[in-house]
Amino acid sequence: MTQASLLSQAKQGDAQAIESLMNQALRPAGIQVRLLVFQSCLTVMAIAKTVPDRKFMVNFVQRGMGSLSSANGLDIQQVLVQGFLQGNRTPQWQVTLVENGGKFVLSPEETAPQPAPPRSEERRVGKECRSRW
Repeated sequence: MTQASLLSQAKQGDAQAIESLMNQALRPAGIQVRLLVFQSCLTVMAIAKTVPDRKFMVNFVQRGMGSLSSANGLDIQQVLVQGFLQGNRTPQWQVTLVENGGKFVLSPEETAPQPAPPRSEERRVGKECRSRW
């Protein structure tokens, strides 16, 4: 299949064509992707021998989806980007992008300030013990 044919099919919303184009572009970086489409949500699973870089993958998907989102056959409203270590079934990270005016941006949950992680019991007890002395 030619590059032009793949691009044409991708613009019509063909997930296999989108996956093929992404894999061609990411092969030099040692990353393979698998795509799943359910209703208006696209899941992009990036798989590599080392955990794929989150920022790189999110930017890559944003650029690619931005160029495809204006196509008539593509009705994707949300993209879930996940980074997997080869051989693992659990993602090491994941980011949700939502369609906003033809662009895919971080979802409000992704951009909201994250609360500080709770202190472990050991750290809390250790601090209490030190304050007694």
